[in-house]
Amino acid sequence: YLNASHTQTPADQLYLLGYTDDSDPLNISHGNPGLKDTRQTYAKFTFQAMEKNKGSIGGNVNYRLTTDAIAMGRTYDPATGAYTTRPENVNGNWQLWGDLNWTRAFGEQKRFTFDSRTDYNYHNSVDLTGVEGSAAPMRSTVRNLRLGETLRLEYSREKWRAGIKAHANWTHATSARQGFETIDAVDYHFALTGRVELPGGVGFDTDLTLYSRRGYEDRTLNTDDLVWNARLSKSILGGSMTFIVDGFDILGQLSGVTRSLNAQGRTETFRNVLPSYFMAHVVYRLNIKPKKDRK
Repeated sequence: YLNASHTQTPADQLYLLGYTDDSDPLNISHGNPGLKDTRQTYAKFTFQAMEKNKGSIGGNVNYRLTTDAIAMGRTYDPATGAYTTRPENVNGNWQLWGDLNWTRAFGEQKRFTFDSRTDYNYHNSVDLTGVEGSAAPMRSTVRNLRLGETLRLEYSREKWRAGIKAHANWTHATSARQGFETIDAVDYHFALTGRVELPGGVGFDTDLTLYSRRGYEDRTLNTDDLVWNARLSKSILGGSMTFIVDGFDILGQLSGVTRSLNAQGRTETFRNVLPSYFMAHVVYRLNIKPKKDRK
């Protein structure tokens, strides 16, 4: 099937005011009464085919075109040390992305399951960036290409299962912007997963994953993190109540600070206040049938 839409979003009312805020002389902001509405055209094509008791194949293609996007132009005056910002309309933003999925069951009694997922994403990102000594912000166009592949193989038998998973994502970003360094980076991980039922009807789920990043100019982005998660669960009262204990990042390998790249190739930092933890919780399911169905 095919979906398509077109939306028009007005600019923030504050941006449309012709004001100057110089309450902080080092950070001056202006409005822009001439801002246009942002228009966005989006289309999505999706398909899927299934073969009874064997597997399926499907995927989608997405396209988005943004006209008159709003960017915050910023300039720096070396004489005063002041930064000046003003919202402006920019054009040239568009994105094409999608995925292709394939699943297949095979072997005796179809105990093996193989999954493949291919992802692609091309993003032409346009923004404004300040250049020291320039009276106006400069247009910055960055072309981002991301290709990803995920493979998973799982074997299940009665009350236990085991599987392996591999994923790789390649990022290629280029720009004619002054000072921009071409990015060719790969993020990948390998994982082992499993579930087994212990004596007493206690379920044990676990996964061990090695996350790796390579190719980033900033060495702090090229990391290896071995993450082990586990869960113990026990159901009683015919499955209505379940006791669960979760352990996340048991080896304590994850950092409280993560780093990534946005569409303009800039580094962003996020903080996770609790990267490693144990949690116990109880789940109770209450099902009450309507009186007319109780018979």
